[in-house]
Amino acid sequence: MRLYSIYQAMEDSAKCCPENETVKLFLRHSIRFDIPEDDITKDVSLTPEGRQMARRFGASLGRTPVTASASLSSRCIETAELILAGYVSANPDVSLPSVKGTPILQSSYISDHDLCMNSFMSLGPHRIIDAYMQDRDIPGFHALERSVDPLLDFIFSQENNVSGPDSGLELFVSHDFQIAMMLVSFFGSLPETPEYHMSSWPHMLEGLFLWGGRDRFHAAWRGRVRDIRS
Repeated sequence: MRLYSIYQAMEDSAKCCPENETVKLFLRHSIRFDIPEDDITKDVSLTPEGRQMARRFGASLGRTPVTASASLSSRCIETAELILAGYVSANPDVSLPSVKGTPILQSSYISDHDLCMNSFMSLGPHRIIDAYMQDRDIPGFHALERSVDPLLDFIFSQENNVSGPDSGLELFVSHDFQIAMMLVSFFGSLPETPEYHMSSWPHMLEGLFLWGGRDRFHAAWRGRVRDIRS
C-alpha cells in the first residue's frame, strides 16, 4: 500500500498491507495546539502545519477511503475531513463518504468519568499505560481488554461499498491513548523501535494498520506485523 508519511516507520507498515483486501487505518490526529495542563479535556484544534500535513497525507493515499470515522474531538474530525479532502484533490473523480463522529473512538476505557479524569490528572497517560502493562487496576478505567474490545468491535463492524479502483481503506481517527492501549493489547507493551529513532509513544498523524476479520486479524505497527486471534 502506498502513502506518504513523515515517519519512515509508517511507510514501512503500509508496505506490509495486503493488496487484495480492505485495510483499516487507526490513526492519531494531526498536529494540534497545546492542551492546557489544568484542562486536559479542552477541545483544541489543529495547527496550520497539522492541517497541511493531514491534507498532504490524504493526497498521497494509494487506496480509496471507503469509510471515515473519528472521535468527537474537533481535531480528530478535522484530521479525517482534511485527509479526505486531500485524497479528492489528487483524485477528483472519486466520490468519498462523509466523516462520522463517534464516542467509541474517544471514551471506550471510561468506567467512571470523574474518577477517570482524576486518574488522568494525577498519573498522566504514560503511567496509566504502564499500569495496563502491569495489569493493575486504575480508578475510573475499565480493564485493558474491556477498553480495547469496543474499539475492535466498531472497527470490524463497518460496512462499505468499495467503489474505487482498489480494495479500499477504512479510516479511523482517534488519539494517542487509544493507539497505546491497542499496542499493549496486541504486543504486550509499546514496542521499542530503535531502528527508527522514535520514542515508543504514538506520534501525531501516526497510525496502526489492521486487516482480516474480528476473530483473527493482522496488525502492522512500525514495520512489525502481529497475527492476532481474539
